[in-house]
Amino acid sequence: GAAPDAPLAYEEVFTQAELEACGWRIRTPALVQTKKAMHVLGRCCGANLCSTNPHMCVGTHCKNGSSGAIGAELGDDNSDSTTVMKTSWDGGRSWTNFQTITPKGAAGYSCSHGLYDRQRDRVVVQYTRFPTNTTRPASSLSTYQVITEDEGRSWTAPRDISDQIRGCSVSEENMMYLSAGEKIQTKSGRMLWPAHSFGGHACVWYSDDGGDSYNVSEILVGNEVSVAELGDGRILMNGRGSEYPFGPGHRVRYWSYDGEAPLSSCRVCKSILRKRPL
Repeated sequence: GAAPDAPLAYEEVFTQAELEACGWRIRTPALVQTKKAMHVLGRCCGANLCSTNPHMCVGTHCKNGSSGAIGAELGDDNSDSTTVMKTSWDGGRSWTNFQTITPKGAAGYSCSHGLYDRQRDRVVVQYTRFPTNTTRPASSLSTYQVITEDEGRSWTAPRDISDQIRGCSVSEENMMYLSAGEKIQTKSGRMLWPAHSFGGHACVWYSDDGGDSYNVSEILVGNEVSVAELGDGRILMNGRGSEYPFGPGHRVRYWSYDGEAPLSSCRVCKSILRKRPL
């Protein structure tokens, strides 16, 4: 093997030209692995760098060589954002087919994620339109879904699933959207999409038919969460603890012991039995 102090090898995913087209900032990448390929999705920020902060800059774009991006508050602004995707056919050694997944020539789309549906051999991608551009809070959102059955060579027309997942949101003025955190398809084929909104709310929308229809969990206290299925069938979510009394620097576990059973009022996370810092 390589010497312990040997430099790490890496492969370029996005070219300089592609990064420049995104304002030199591609945020919240999500990786989707299929039987044949790997796809990486990302938020192409555009001219405003996904930020309301006028001092945000990157490298040579910083005035007078200052580095305003370090430690700066982003103040999420999605007005220039689109969703892009790139594909690898050789396990990540090379990448090709840089494309925009969201409607061509339009911006204001963000918070994308994708899942590989093993049962139907297709990739399901969701993204959200932010008409007011902000996430603090996000209001009047529209969440769309597109599907590819040929590894991104072609896509279905965007389908608005907002009405099906509206029960996840606290109100029309404070709505849920996908963000950082893992989404999964369970052994049974159920697709779980965790989301969160401003003010300490988390939720999961899920589908048992490959994304044709959706149901929602109860609204939980939480922030950005990831979800996983354990070998014994339990569903585990893990999230930022900043919305709990023990505060930033901690994380929270959420357990569901009936994630694959016929579910009633709480559906995915029927019993949140343990919430504790890690």
